[in-house]
Amino acid sequence: MLYSLPPVAAGPRTHAWLPRHAPSWLRVFTLRPAGRENRYTEPAPRRMEDLVADLGPRLAAHAAAHGRPFLLLGDCGGAFGAYEIGRFLEAKGTAPRMLAVLKQVAPQARTARRPLHDLPTDDLWSRLRSTNLVSAELTADRRVFALFEKVLRADLELVETYRWLGVPVGFPVCVLPPAGVAADPATVVEQWEKATTGAVSRLPAPDEPGAISAELARLATAWLEPTVRGGEVPEPTRHGRF
Repeated sequence: MLYSLPPVAAGPRTHAWLPRHAPSWLRVFTLRPAGRENRYTEPAPRRMEDLVADLGPRLAAHAAAHGRPFLLLGDCGGAFGAYEIGRFLEAKGTAPRMLAVLKQVAPQARTARRPLHDLPTDDLWSRLRSTNLVSAELTADRRVFALFEKVLRADLELVETYRWLGVPVGFPVCVLPPAGVAADPATVVEQWEKATTGAVSRLPAPDEPGAISAELARLATAWLEPTVRGGEVPEPTRHGRF
């Protein structure tokens, strides 16, 4: 199974490409933090511990009910949330087989910058339009931006106030280094090696949905029972959100 956490200010629909490109035997579930879709009326978490307290037990119960090994995927700002959810699961004895990280440096390697979450609306909109921190769709139209501003600010605050505990996790990490970072890909991998005692590798796939899904499926294949490998998983649904 594969559980994914979308980027900042994004909901599960952002990862609709995962089940679309994944093989039929790989069950894909996208985590739905508060403030998104049918949880829109719930306040979005503003601190990492709140996100983990919300999603960690839900994921643990879901994984236990299905009884299969699983991979965690964190996308951009969601990588830090996936990493800390993985830490929570590890402490509960249900660690992921691997954390896959898309376009994000290691938590202790972030560069300091002026926080964005408390900027006036006009300044925040302008700053985000000039960066690649969020989807261009969020800043292309002021009306769309207004709809998502509250959850966007909460997500930015969560990421900007997050501090690494200084204690590495024990599960492996596979990295697709972010485009445009100052460090080269090898350095990004080295930085993640300080955040885990497990093995760290780099996704060889290009930054393209089909290639990424194929690589994630390759990683998951080794965990499947021989009778399941290459065939349909004998369960009614293979993807969803929770």
